[in-house]
Amino acid sequence: KMISSANIARSFILMAEGSDALINLQRLQSLIYVANGIHLINHDVPMLEEEFVADTFGPAIPSIGAHYAAWEDRPLRVPPNRTINTDLETAQSVRMAWLKALELPGEQLCDLVCRENSPWAGVYAHGEHIIIPHSDSKAYFLQHFFPGVDLTKVNVGLSLVKPKKSRNRS
Repeated sequence: KMISSANIARSFILMAEGSDALINLQRLQSLIYVANGIHLINHDVPMLEEEFVADTFGPAIPSIGAHYAAWEDRPLRVPPNRTINTDLETAQSVRMAWLKALELPGEQLCDLVCRENSPWAGVYAHGEHIIIPHSDSKAYFLQHFFPGVDLTKVNVGLSLVKPKKSRNRS
């Protein structure tokens, strides 16, 4: 099941609020992109309903950019008492992206998703919003972010993201 990017964005903002980390719009877009890449590696399907496009500052979900545009470069916040509805697989992808981001200081995360050989660079054209193919993103993340790591065996803990309960009817 695919999740809305707004739900994933709230997850990352809540994790930032629960730590010493600050998250601005560009970093948020990069985190969502990395989480989707991790999900592609582990499950061979995107986790989001929306497509990523090559925007001026990197891979982006246009609706996220529009929603948080007024924040400019300030740390993002969400209204209190917002619930996060995701499945366990999505929560794991989000948490793994968060842990990866904590390893990367400053703008290094944004730089990694926008480097010369990235899927973003392969389709970016100034002023256009060209869709970044999921297959290119998956291959890029396998090679540059997690070479030789079996992501299905990494214990990421889920204390900051509450997964939605699944209903199994037998």
